[in-house]
Amino acid sequence: MSEKNEEKNQEEYSAKDIRVTKEDIEKVIDNSIDEAVGGYCSEIKITLSADQKEITVEDNGRGVPIEIHPDTKKSTLETIFTTLHSGAKLESEVYKTSGGLHGIGVTAVNALSAYLKARSTREGKTEILEFQEGKLINPPQIIDAPQQANGTIISFTPDPKIFKEFTYFKIETIQSRLNELAYLNPNLTLFFSTSPDATPIVYHFSSGLADKYTQAKVNVLKDDVLEGLVAILAIRMKDPQFSGQTKYRLANKTIGKTTTVREIVKNATYDLVKRFLQDHGNSAEAISQQIITTAQNRVKYEEYKETLREGGRSATLPGKLVPCMSKDIADNELFIVEGDSAGGSAKAARFPKNQAILPVQGKILNVLKAK
Repeated sequence: MSEKNEEKNQEEYSAKDIRVTKEDIEKVIDNSIDEAVGGYCSEIKITLSADQKEITVEDNGRGVPIEIHPDTKKSTLETIFTTLHSGAKLESEVYKTSGGLHGIGVTAVNALSAYLKARSTREGKTEILEFQEGKLINPPQIIDAPQQANGTIISFTPDPKIFKEFTYFKIETIQSRLNELAYLNPNLTLFFSTSPDATPIVYHFSSGLADKYTQAKVNVLKDDVLEGLVAILAIRMKDPQFSGQTKYRLANKTIGKTTTVREIVKNATYDLVKRFLQDHGNSAEAISQQIITTAQNRVKYEEYKETLREGGRSATLPGKLVPCMSKDIADNELFIVEGDSAGGSAKAARFPKNQAILPVQGKILNVLKAK
């Protein structure tokens, strides 16, 4: 990394030490997460030093190729830690078999570390690099390791000259992030040790987000997830054919002989949404909590309707009234609509907590004109 780019990163990153050191951890862990998403990694181990100033991230992925990069003429591993944008979105054949590498991520982490050690094992060989303040200390060390499993091990200590407010890694912050990642990656097991001698805390949820909803003691339905969700898709295909004049439904649903449009959209959407949730833990948590809240409100509403059927206020309520859950009269709203059809649409669009719907037959009298 050039001195100018390094100085710029230092200025940007030193603004909020706690947030940035958290992001540094995420950048290193996300490399391993990418390997897991690709199906090449099943375990990630995170270990803090005794003084909690150094963190080590180890995975059992494929490891970085141990070879010379064609452009930099340096080892691939050294290039990743010293050259910007040498990671994920690479066109070189060298990297098409090495997933889990971000463009600026680990390069920035290295530049902002007082000390960083990277170890990659792949196909019977191990490469070891050591950096001090972003600079390589010794030439890359490559040793034969025929019995060693593939994977990477990265240890780093934030530079106190840059992160002046940094004292140690916060255990609660790391635990929160690992918990989120475990929910989002059901095929992955994460181990977190608060010190080298501590018993690891295991994060693994075989059912993914479903386990989170189970812990919330609520049965989440499809409608709970879809409520409030709006998706706008732009799909281009050759010679599209539609059913009816309104072009409401696509008639030719396949591209070629076997691939369906739905399958293509589903796979693309799934990958993008999953990547977004993994990269934006706070958003993922907020979305999950909103789904749980929606499910809980639905359950409360169903219980409320049941009490009406059993008696209670049912004698005083019009038969077609769709009541709201809240009993706060000052906050509640009643929408009177014409006919059952409009009632169904209004019911679907309303906020059930404080909005009630009453379908009536015929046109509502315009009392102003009736005078």
